Amino acid sequence: MKIIPDTVCIGYVHPGFVTEGFTRSLANTCLDPSNRIIGISTASSARHEHARNMVIGDFLRGSVYGDGHAGAEWLMWIDTDMTFDRDSIARLRATAKKTKADMVSGLGFVYKRGEGAVIPNAWDFSEETQEYEEVTGYEPGRIYEINGTGTGFLLVNRRVFESNERTDWHKSGLHPTSGKYMGHDLAFCYDTVVAGDFKLVWDTNVKTGHIKYFEITEENYRASKGLT
Repeated sequence: MKIIPDTVCIGYVHPGFVTEGFTRSLANTCLDPSNRIIGISTASSARHEHARNMVIGDFLRGSVYGDGHAGAEWLMWIDTDMTFDRDSIARLRATAKKTKADMVSGLGFVYKRGEGAVIPNAWDFSEETQEYEEVTGYEPGRIYEINGTGTGFLLVNRRVFESNERTDWHKSGLHPTSGKYMGHDLAFCYDTVVAGDFKLVWDTNVKTGHIKYFEITEENYRASKGLT
C-alpha cells in the first residue's frame, strides 16, 4: 500500500450522534486543502476503547483515494464533542515537523464534574507515585513536551502504530507495567511515551472547545482561575 506523505485521516468514535459544533468544525476543516485530509474513519461500540482500536485498524489498512488505495501518514483523533478552527490540523502538522514529534495535541480542557473545575487536558507522569498528575498551568502560546493527554484532539503518526503488531492500543484497567489504573487514553500515552520512544508535544497555540455542560474554552478556563 502506498503511504502518501504529510496526509491525514481523521478518526472519531461516536455513540450514534455527534454535536452540532463538531459537525460544523469538521465540515470547515474538510474544505481547507491545507489540512491534506484523504480519509475519515469512524466506529461505534459499547466499549469506547474497542471503537478506538477499530478506527486504528481501519487507518492502518488505508482507504480508497483517487483511483487507487492509499494510506495517510497521520491519524487525527477528534472527539465528537470538540470544536476547532478550520486550519488546526495543518498547524498541528507544522508543529510536528518543527519539533520532530510523533504526536501533537492541541490546547483542550476537561471539566471535572465532582469538583466543578476546569483543567488542561495535559498530564505528566510521576516516577515516584507511578501515576499521571495534572498539568496545573501553562504559558499561553508555548509548545510543551508532555507525556500524557486525552485523545480529544490528537495527531498521531503512523509509525507509532506500526512500531509493533498489537491490536489493543487503547485498553482501560490496571496497567500491567505500572500496576495503577489508567483510562485507555493515558494507558496509550504511557505505552508509547513513558515506556516507549515516541515524543508527544502540546501546542497551546492550537485552541479547541470542549462541549460538556457548556463549551469549555481557554477563555472560561482562564476566567475560572482569575486570569486576564
